[in-house]
Amino acid sequence: ADVAFKLPNADGTSGQYIKTDGSGNLSFDTITSVGKIVKYVTSGALTATKTTSGSTKLELTSQTITPASASNKILILVTCNVYIIGTSNAFSGFRIFRGDISSGTNIFNQYGGMGASTANYSPFTFNFIDTPNTTSAQLYTAAIFRSSVNTNYVTTDGMSYSLTLVELEP
Repeated sequence: ADVAFKLPNADGTSGQYIKTDGSGNLSFDTITSVGKIVKYVTSGALTATKTTSGSTKLELTSQTITPASASNKILILVTCNVYIIGTSNAFSGFRIFRGDISSGTNIFNQYGGMGASTANYSPFTFNFIDTPNTTSAQLYTAAIFRSSVNTNYVTTDGMSYSLTLVELEP
């Protein structure tokens, strides 16, 4: 279909863009701040094996970041594959703690596994935005855990895992 657009009467200034009001009227506008990445840190392993064994949860890796401003956000990126072994209904989970796994605050949970299965691989890949509201150093800890009584253990089974923290300025 042919659409008629009404151009602005004057030129915009350097750095402006043309926008529409949805009715065919065009005008110039200025891009406002869209934020930026301040810094990032990452940790993890390519082939290490970690296993919950007798415990219900196990730290995989941790990383510390110190926000430059209390209004900044922390984007948490995680990837991990786990092998879940159980007698039936083998399930596991992945948690992110602000702090360590024993006394920190659990800020994110994700579960995986399969009903009626005794062994399965479960990928955990996610992102989460945290608002720590501080300029003090923040420790983030990634942990795997057994999430059913029938799950004997959860292991990384030599597969890679990583925890990346990205400080975002609004």
